[in-house]
Amino acid sequence: MRFSFRVLSVLWALIILVLSLIGGISLPDYSLFSLFTFDKLVHVFMYGVLTYLFISAGNQQYSVLNLRYKLPILAATVAWVYGSIIELIQAYLIPNRFGDIYDTIANLVGCFFGILAFQILEKFLPFTNNTINGSKKIR
Repeated sequence: MRFSFRVLSVLWALIILVLSLIGGISLPDYSLFSLFTFDKLVHVFMYGVLTYLFISAGNQQYSVLNLRYKLPILAATVAWVYGSIIELIQAYLIPNRFGDIYDTIANLVGCFFGILAFQILEKFLPFTNNTINGSKKIR
């Protein structure tokens, strides 16, 4: 049985959705390095992982090289739009939750980290048989 990043990415997206829409949850309000609050670092992590999983799922799914070259940007865009929609839902539909433009920016930063992580880790992980750059044989 082949490992499925599609299932993992959908589960991760659902975890993000549930955690984002539960009313009244607040994370610790201390600052790390006085640049990012803990909340923003969580956003960077969550959307970095989501982007990584989207790229990995697409990398397993598509063998058309033209699409696979565009996959990192496509995955990051989908993850960022997903996060932006959640922020809008928080702002207008969920009591005790607030949409935040800085959360959206942190989501975008996380998406770029997800792309970077994929490009670094695909060289070392045994289950990434296909690569975006086309240097390995495509199944």
